[in-house]
Amino acid sequence: MSPHSPEVERRRRFVTRTLPLTAIALAAFAWGAATGAPGSPEKEAAQRFAEAWARQDFGAMHRELSPASRRAIEINDFVIAYREAATTATLRALEPGSPGETTSVEGATVVPVPFDAVTVAFGDVVASLDLLYANGGIAWDPSFVFPGLRRGEHLESEVDLAPRAPILAIDGSPLTDDLSGPREHLEAAFDARLAGKPGGSLMAVTDAGSARILAESEPRAGAALKTTIDPDLQSAAVTALAGRLGGVAVLDARNGNVRALAGLAFSAPQPPGSVFKVITTVAAFQKGVASLEDTFPILDGVNVGGRFISNANGEFCGGTFAEAFAESCNADFAPLGPKIGNDGLVAAAESFGFNSPPTLYDPRVVRELDLPSSTIPDQIGTDLDLGVSAIGQGEVLATPLQMASVAQTVANGGLRRPTSIVANRKLRPDAGPVRVMSRRMAGDLTDLMVGVVAGGTGAAGAIVEAQVAGKTGTAELGPAPGQEDEPEPIQIKNAWFIAFAPADKPTLAVAVVLIDAGASGGEVAAPTAAQILSAGI
Repeated sequence: MSPHSPEVERRRRFVTRTLPLTAIALAAFAWGAATGAPGSPEKEAAQRFAEAWARQDFGAMHRELSPASRRAIEINDFVIAYREAATTATLRALEPGSPGETTSVEGATVVPVPFDAVTVAFGDVVASLDLLYANGGIAWDPSFVFPGLRRGEHLESEVDLAPRAPILAIDGSPLTDDLSGPREHLEAAFDARLAGKPGGSLMAVTDAGSARILAESEPRAGAALKTTIDPDLQSAAVTALAGRLGGVAVLDARNGNVRALAGLAFSAPQPPGSVFKVITTVAAFQKGVASLEDTFPILDGVNVGGRFISNANGEFCGGTFAEAFAESCNADFAPLGPKIGNDGLVAAAESFGFNSPPTLYDPRVVRELDLPSSTIPDQIGTDLDLGVSAIGQGEVLATPLQMASVAQTVANGGLRRPTSIVANRKLRPDAGPVRVMSRRMAGDLTDLMVGVVAGGTGAAGAIVEAQVAGKTGTAELGPAPGQEDEPEPIQIKNAWFIAFAPADKPTLAVAVVLIDAGASGGEVAAPTAAQILSAGI
């Protein structure tokens, strides 16, 4: 077996095959230098033509043609001819060598130029192309669209596709079509791996129909992709979402791996509303501007930065910190924004993963797909902006995947894990765990989230199988259509719920958002999450 990589080996073969031509060219150059002979305009034009071709600069290629050839084939048709040949050949790269010794044929100069054409389906085509030079430029011929073609020949190909590899659940079973949420996304993300390498024959064909093989190869089957998806949980998530506009993400509470995704789980960040108060609480505790011992007055809202921010339904709430958290009291959490300050609130959100790409798999694939991040502005703005951001409104945007990660971080004792969806080691994200808060603080957050379900806004998130720790959220997006001019317009509402269970020994973390739900997170998102947790605990 060769000790060189395929790329190095290919280049070595190409160099070896072109050594005779290179030697001839060097000898000719030395002779010309010694005798003072001028350079070869034919070779120089061929070299420029070949180099422009290698960088796909068709305009520069066309300018190297003789006046008669430029008149015969306009630039648009010229470009089409080369692109069609590249498609037929599955051309990926073209590497020209140095032009060889010229010969004369019928008043024209023949300049042989060696090429290494790298194709996807047929391997490397190492061949020479005999370019004609006459009347001040390349005398173009249709056979010049691919190395190895002769006059009167054109390219044809027969492509044999490789067997497509399956996408597997964590138990090794294939992900089925009815679980299309993650499957469709993974088909796109890892298409090259799953599709394998096609094979077939690349042929030079005459107008009379005779053909000769330029290159051929056998197809190579794709490689299976094993995921972290639990098929039962995935089915439960799809069933619970029930075709509604929204998204669901379910994570392993211990290692962060994705167990299920449904709907808009990571593709459409939304204002998170009061589920963001988990992050605000961590920031306030770490900054020392709030503690579990705090008590608040019973209010229906509060003035922050010159604007009155009311509680979700205009209700009065307050009391202990635990009671304010359980009732999701805006009057108590909005003022924490200015107290925490811009840097503290942004740093806390970023420690949970905001303003960073999702950690689903290899960062290269994440970049290629341009997956959206959950975001918070670097500079939030005024005290009012800070107050609004502290309750998950304003310019704060999050996905269910991100907010499930927030729940997972609390459940895992304050240690955030990457949310990998692939089990294959080389394809997993390269991010490591992040210590977001102390174990003690995570324990305090757990108690607060248990209170939400046990006696607060998230009672509908309870399940008989275990104690759930959760947080509700209801984000208002503005007046509903037709309500814009009403004094108290009906608001478009996104309903959120994040949770983990069992609270004392968590195994699953979940986030649900229902877009334009027409109800609060506690009313519609919490029971959706409960249905999923019941299926997996």
